[in-house]
Amino acid sequence: RREIKIGNNKQYNYLISPLIGSELKNGIYEGATPNAPFTLYYNESNNYFYNSTGVYILGRGLAVKEPATGTGTINAIFKGVPMNGAFTFNLANTNTSDTGYNLTGNPYPSNINITTLYNLGSNATNISQNFYFWDNTANSIYAQGGSGYDGSAYAVFNAFSGIGNGAGFPLNPGTTVNNKKPTAVVKVGQGFMVRSIETTNKVLSFNNSIRVGNGGNGYFGNPAKSATADVSNRFWLNLSAPSNITTQIAVVY
Repeated sequence: RREIKIGNNKQYNYLISPLIGSELKNGIYEGATPNAPFTLYYNESNNYFYNSTGVYILGRGLAVKEPATGTGTINAIFKGVPMNGAFTFNLANTNTSDTGYNLTGNPYPSNINITTLYNLGSNATNISQNFYFWDNTANSIYAQGGSGYDGSAYAVFNAFSGIGNGAGFPLNPGTTVNNKKPTAVVKVGQGFMVRSIETTNKVLSFNNSIRVGNGGNGYFGNPAKSATADVSNRFWLNLSAPSNITTQIAVVY
């Protein structure tokens, strides 16, 4: 099970099943009636979300709406055979300037390290360095808008620099960056976006080497479990303009 914090009964969470055959719609929320009002899949070719039955597809993440009633926290329930071993997830990429994004996530019943995932096999040449996490606490637009949305509620982790930035950065300059920053460690059931940058080898490879021990109950993962060991040869520069536009740059040597 995965604990979900209820926002306002209108928000979405990016989820992925860590168990084979566990769908993400009927019965996903423990004790909630009605259950998940909407479960949406992401269409890469036009950057929009569409209704899904929630059926299990290995490696695919879905946007699952909060239950219509209830406050506080609720458990998302997964039922099935624990996922284990290697596989490849086929990525879509229509090769235009604003496409190539795919909703995937942590497919295992353990935490994973996405820096290790990024460096696995040919992944570093197949996908962008950035991993995008939907932060529904930073969002005031309750529909999954695709291309019509400015992206300011996505928190970003850069697997090359080891830097995680909260929602509002850098797609919404001048706003306060949300302090819930993703780390390299992603907890069970967490979905995220990756962007395909390869037009021929459009796959994302997974295997057990990316799996790590329990990282606790952090937002996207436990900050204490972040990948600090492999980012020592870096300087971080925080730049701020008079107009309050800010950016953070990693100088890697």
